[in-house]
Amino acid sequence: MGIPDLRTRISNAQAVTTDDVADSSIDLGAADKQIGISRLILHVFATTAFTGLDSGLTIKIIDGTGVDGSGEINAGELIVIQTPVIPQSEFLTGGVRHWQIELPPGKRQRYLSARYTPASEAGVAGKFTSHFDSEPESEVR
Repeated sequence: MGIPDLRTRISNAQAVTTDDVADSSIDLGAADKQIGISRLILHVFATTAFTGLDSGLTIKIIDGTGVDGSGEINAGELIVIQTPVIPQSEFLTGGVRHWQIELPPGKRQRYLSARYTPASEAGVAGKFTSHFDSEPESEVR
């Protein structure tokens, strides 16, 4: 298990009530970066229970060509991979909930991040903390 680097954290107790891009991104330094020789995994932790997501939510790894002043992707967004709809029951369990989404090999745009998308209705109260790492997590932090 790797030690998370704060520079790879893209959400820190981010409240998600509607379709939302993670608060920050990873700058790969240039466009057309080839990723695939080693693993890169998005770790998403639901740190506060969600309510009101009766139809569930998807988590997407995205890349983009531009960011705003805080590092949030705001231009050229493309979906790289996404989860199936995660049912509300997954967000209501006690304690911290953890998902791991592995980035598939391929060329990426300059910025890498995530998007949290409720299937239909807006949620309330839920929060995510997310980071990228090269190692799968064996325990929740």
